[in-house]
Amino acid sequence: MRISINEDYIRVRPGNPKRSHREAMQILKDGGFDTLDFGMFCNGGDFQYGGKEDHIAYASSIRECAEGIGLQINQTHVPFYEVLPMPEGYVEKLIRCVESSAVMGADCVVVHADTWYEPQYVQWDYDTVLNTIYDVFAPIVETAEKRGVRIAME
Repeated sequence: MRISINEDYIRVRPGNPKRSHREAMQILKDGGFDTLDFGMFCNGGDFQYGGKEDHIAYASSIRECAEGIGLQINQTHVPFYEVLPMPEGYVEKLIRCVESSAVMGADCVVVHADTWYEPQYVQWDYDTVLNTIYDVFAPIVETAEKRGVRIAME
C-alpha cells in the first residue's frame, strides 16, 4: 500500500524554524511513509524554489533527495489562495508548478479552484466562476497533458 502525506505538515512548525526538505522527508520515511505530496507553497508561494530562479533544477534536486531517502513523490500541491484574490502572474506560476511536478516524477498535480479570481468579488455568480476557472486552468491542463501528469481539482 502506498501511504502519502504532504511534506509541509512536517516541514513547517509554527513558532519554530522550518525543517529542510531532506530532514522532513527523512522523518516521513522513518514514520513509514513511502510516497509524499510535495507542497509547492514551501516558500510562501513565491515560486522561487529554494531561492533559485531555475525551477527545473530545483525540482530535480527535490526528486533526487526524495529518491535518495527511498520516497517517491506521487503528487504535488500547488499554492492556493483560499478566499483571496489570485495574485498577478498566477497562471504562469501554475504552469511552472506543472513543469516542476513532471520533473519530480509526480503522477498528479493538485490545484484549488476556490481561489478568488476577481479582485472586486462580491457574490458567487456560478456562470462567471465556472468560465473564469476554465480560463485559468485550460492552459494548465494543456501543459499537464504534454508533461504526462494529471490535474486533480479540489
